[in-house]
Parts: sequence; C-alpha cells; structure tokens
Amino acid sequence: MRSLVFIICLFLLIGCKNSTQEEGSSARMKDVDVQNVGGKVPDWVTYFNEKWRFSLKYPVNYEILESEIAGAPVINIYPVSNLDKGPYGIHGAAKNAYLAILPMGLGVDAPTGKRKNLQELDKEYFPGLPLNKKESIAYLLENGEAWAFFLRFEKKAADNWGENAGIFVHFRVNDLQKACIDKNGNKVSMDNCSPPGEGRVVLKGNIEKGPKEKLMKILDSFRIRYKDSSKMANRIKVEKPSPESEVSSPIKIKGKARGNWFFEGSAPVELVDQEGNELARTNIRALDEWMTEDFVDFSGTLKFEPPEVESGYLVFFRANPSDIAEKEETLRVPVKFPQK
Repeated sequence: MRSLVFIICLFLLIGCKNSTQEEGSSARMKDVDVQNVGGKVPDWVTYFNEKWRFSLKYPVNYEILESEIAGAPVINIYPVSNLDKGPYGIHGAAKNAYLAILPMGLGVDAPTGKRKNLQELDKEYFPGLPLNKKESIAYLLENGEAWAFFLRFEKKAADNWGENAGIFVHFRVNDLQKACIDKNGNKVSMDNCSPPGEGRVVLKGNIEKGPKEKLMKILDSFRIRYKDSSKMANRIKVEKPSPESEVSSPIKIKGKARGNWFFEGSAPVELVDQEGNELARTNIRALDEWMTEDFVDFSGTLKFEPPEVESGYLVFFRANPSDIAEKEETLRVPVKFPQK
C-alpha cells in the first residue's frame, strides 16, 4: 500500500514540474521585455549589417532574419510571438508585427485601402529619420489609425542602396475586417472589388499597442552607421588597437580625428561582440584644441569583461548630442578576443 501511495505522489510531482516548465516556456515566448539578470543580459541589443551599412537596436525577444523575396534582399525584425517566421515583405498576415528593411526595394503592388503620405498626416512621425515625406506612405484603418508605413528616404540611405529602397513597418492588427465598397456605397464581394477610382477597400481592426511601441522604438534607433572606409580615412584614423589585433582589458586606444568628430573634446566608443551585443562603452578624449577642422590626437581606455566569443568590433562614433541623422558617422575596427 505504501509503495502504491509513493508511486502516485511521484507521478503527481512529475506532472506539476512538467506543467511549470511548459508555462515558463510559453511565458518566454510572449511579447514582453526580458529583464536583466545580474546585469548580464540586456533588454535591447545592437544589430549591425555590414553589407547595407546600417545599425539598429531591438529587444532580445525579437528576431532578425536576413533573407530574400523574389531575389530582392530583405532584413526582417519581428517578435518571436508572430504566427509565422517570415520572410515578410509588404503583404504580411494581419496578426504579424514586423519591420521589412528593403535596401533595393521590392517590386510588388502596395497594400490596398485608405492611405496618406506623411505630409498629409496631422501627427509627425519618425522625426529622427531623413525621410521623403511626400513619398513615405501611411496605410490607414477606417478610423484613421496607421496600421503600416512604407518609408522612403530623402536620398539614398547608403551608397549601395537602390533608388526604390525603403522600410515597411507592419503593426499587429487583431480582429481585422476587410470590406469593399463600390462607387455607389454598396458593399460588394472582395473577389469582385472594383479597381481604384470606382470603389475602395475599408479596413477595420484593433492595433496591438505593445508590438507597435517596440517597432516604433526600433525605428527611432535606425542609423546608417558608417561610410566607405576610403571616405572615413579622411575623418578618423585609429592607430591602436590595429585591425584584427587581439585585445584584452583594459584596451588602450590611440589615434587622431577631425576636430568636428568631437563635442566638448570627447566622442563615444563601444566595444561589441561579433553579433553586435554591447560589451562596454567609454569616451575618447581630444588631447589638444578640438575646435578645428584639422586632425586632433585622441586617447582613451576601455575596460570590459572577457566575452566567450572569438571576435568583435571597436566602434567609434562621431559625437552627435543633437541626434541628427545627417551627422551620424561611425568607424568600426575588427578585433579578436583571447580564448581560454
């Protein structure tokens, strides 16, 4: 009898443990910020794209997918809670939230429904991005709320971006209702929807607040981070550490940069791992008068905890306290970390 009671209790304990594990696994998949644990796990991490020369910051419970659609490059950023995992272009499912960065554009029809360009909107969006507001489009629900944007830049975001490049932002829409209204105001089947000018598509639904706020914050962090090395050589020259050299803490930094690289005699430097995760940050200091257009010597020291990865980058940022996109300049120096 005692043996039978013991076996029943054992099964109950195992069942409770498995239930707890499943609930914990499900919670990690929800669209919520992951909290720091002992200061080692950041809520947001930095992503660098070497080929297309941009960076952004995104939550750790979001994913990055570098892919292609119909031969065109696309970089997606999306929450792990999405129904499917991409790649996403311009016609994603309503319940998916994502960014689609399209360096060469994407030759497909635009979404249907109500739309306005950014100049026509009552509210200002994306003030930190150098956008062509006339060509940047907001796609609207019937109540006037934007459920998506296609953003076009004033000029090429980087030298190797195409003329039709842009960023498509798709918010998560719950309970989406789609209807076609003909020119007489009658509702007709979507299969028989009139062409533009003779009818219109009406969209109704509820935009989920959490993913929308995060996608907007990701866009606020979007930056074209560095120019061709041939151009940067006339802006900043790093003497120590040299590219591909092995570094350990503390890193002694030395070089020279144009005076307008600094603000009040200093400029920020980050050490990131090969995935773009920040390891440490400091400032370099000008060693002479910095209010000049000439080169000025600088130095700095950076302390960091040794990472487990093999390589990373020392990232030199031009000081930009006003956060003006046109003044963003960055030089990245590849470094290696000693392995245990």
